[in-house]
Amino acid sequence: MSRTGKTSILSYLAARLVRERIRDDEEVLIVTFANSAVDNFARRIREFLVGQTVRSASPLLPDVGYRVRTLHGLAHDILRERPALLGLPEDFSIIDDRVSDQLLGDIAANLLHRVNNLIGVIPVRIQGVADKRPALMSDAYVEAALHEIEESARAAMAAARESMAYLRPLRLQPTSVESCYRTALTRLTIPSNVTLCDADLGKLPPVLAGEEQLRLVIINLIENALDAIADQTGHIQIGGRVVVDPIDSTRPWVELSVIDDGPGVLPAHREKIFEPDFSTKRSIKNLGFGLWWTKSLVQRFGGSISITDSSGSGCAFVVRLPPAPQTGEN
Repeated sequence: MSRTGKTSILSYLAARLVRERIRDDEEVLIVTFANSAVDNFARRIREFLVGQTVRSASPLLPDVGYRVRTLHGLAHDILRERPALLGLPEDFSIIDDRVSDQLLGDIAANLLHRVNNLIGVIPVRIQGVADKRPALMSDAYVEAALHEIEESARAAMAAARESMAYLRPLRLQPTSVESCYRTALTRLTIPSNVTLCDADLGKLPPVLAGEEQLRLVIINLIENALDAIADQTGHIQIGGRVVVDPIDSTRPWVELSVIDDGPGVLPAHREKIFEPDFSTKRSIKNLGFGLWWTKSLVQRFGGSISITDSSGSGCAFVVRLPPAPQTGEN
């Protein structure tokens, strides 16, 4: 094994276990925080198993003996394949996507909590090594490696804690879209190459939503637009209006749009962009949940989210939310 990076080492060990250690009815599970690392791990393992370089994500042999998943992907597998572990009957099936989202969220929350506790031990142990074995720290390679492991562990814990915010109990109440937007801006860093504009948010009636969760929806959509623009000069437009339901003309919706002039979304990604395991971000700070969280929260408000092309380049995310009932209404 000529490569000595962490991914290569873990992939090599997994391949060894697949080849030499496990029975036919067993498999090795590799869980990664970043969704972007899933294909990389799977490809590396295949390379060690077949003894040659694999340049694409397509396997040269069936993916038997191992599984590479994100935390949320693992929760999805447990729910779909082993419902009995959750106290559900073997013939359990999910009919309503909202029920599916809520169950997956509960499982993901449990996994995040446990992983956060386990990872929290790493910085403590590294500090203990530094205190009790100072001679090891005189080796530049060991010191640099331990520092990198500690920083990665801290970043993973921060990502887990941030994602837990999406899973707080939801309390539907009259909520101001403009207020959530203004607060969201205080939590975002808008780079100098991006111009952010908003219009008509103050004219919107209150919506029925969870205040913290709606704030997170707005943050996620703006961050997604920032990622799309990247280092290019770009614009993000936040707009709001009240529209009438196309089927029931007596039912209004509050519509929130986030429009960017980035490169847009590839046609191949349109159907996948709201799936729980889809993400194009390449950071340990992103756990691979992507826009699934946003869709899940919006649906729990009783609303919907869609993606369309903007009038120029880029794309537009459109969120429709139910207006809060007027006094005296149910």
